[in-house]
Amino acid sequence: MDNIQKNLLKFSNQERRSVDILIDKIQSGEAIGLDIKKLAGTDDIFRLRKGSIRMLYRKHKNNKIEWIDITKRSEKTYRNF
Repeated sequence: MDNIQKNLLKFSNQERRSVDILIDKIQSGEAIGLDIKKLAGTDDIFRLRKGSIRMLYRKHKNNKIEWIDITKRSEKTYRNF
């Protein structure tokens, strides 16, 4: 079980539904209206914020999305970036 799956088990059912909806929107290219920012010092890593949920992903040149982390906001959320 990877880190993202472990974090999702800690979320409520409503938060998991929100995460599923957000993943679908990002992967289909419907990111309009979402709180997305590029992380400082990186060219391809973005942060999606929805309430206390933080979703970090890398957008490759071929528009492929690689999910790095999905977690609740804490002091450790952005430490490695």
